[in-house]
Amino acid sequence: MIARGYGLDGLPDPAVTDYVNIAVYSTGILVNGAGKVAALGRTPPSVGTGWQVVWLDGTGHLDTSVNANGSSSDATPDTLLAGTYDRDSLYAIGSGDVVFRLLCAGGGYDASFGANGRVSFPGSAGLNSARIDSKGRLIVGGLGGAGAFVGRVARGQLDKSFATQGYTSYGPNVTSGGTITLGPDDKVLQLANLTDGAGNHCAVVRRLEDGTLDPSFGQAGVATLPVLDCGATDLTTTSDGKLLLGGPKTLRIWL
Repeated sequence: MIARGYGLDGLPDPAVTDYVNIAVYSTGILVNGAGKVAALGRTPPSVGTGWQVVWLDGTGHLDTSVNANGSSSDATPDTLLAGTYDRDSLYAIGSGDVVFRLLCAGGGYDASFGANGRVSFPGSAGLNSARIDSKGRLIVGGLGGAGAFVGRVARGQLDKSFATQGYTSYGPNVTSGGTITLGPDDKVLQLANLTDGAGNHCAVVRRLEDGTLDPSFGQAGVATLPVLDCGATDLTTTSDGKLLLGGPKTLRIWL
């Protein structure tokens, strides 16, 4: 793993030291509001198995205010795929579609979250994104056997007020995507690349707070973009109230 800081000019920041650790394969980086960094990853097969988080301060050094090692690890799951900060904790998505919560004080599991700090989502097959809504609830998105999968956790448990069981899917012609972001009023926006008789399309699904499709968005909650093979891989909302899709073709649409 190599972590390097850059300034707004796109050049390396001389105030940030490069961090290099050959004992970690990095899969992603999270930054909180205080400039602290959590580098997500896994142990190289030549060394062992399991996930790792390397905690760094704003200067690129190990953050020993978390724990003496500046890192956290466990044997299962074998890798981390995505995550998000939430004030004094970090949510991480691991392979096997398990989500767990680590405390930034100590770097260990939060025992009040799910079972021993972990929550699993039935029916998902590839979680790839996580967000925290304005009420502190965790939203996760990805792919499942029935299409684009989305679930919600509240107070450390599956939130049964969301789609009656805490999770739901849109499909079945969804072939990739699943990434989520949050729009106004905590509405979940999810990327759903699908295939139909006309070809491959990018679509965005919007859900209301209770997990049902938003009938005011697109066609019954689904907006299919008139661009074939757009291949979008991520999405986010912009400050001017638009939705930005990124991939081989970058698209911006109205919310």
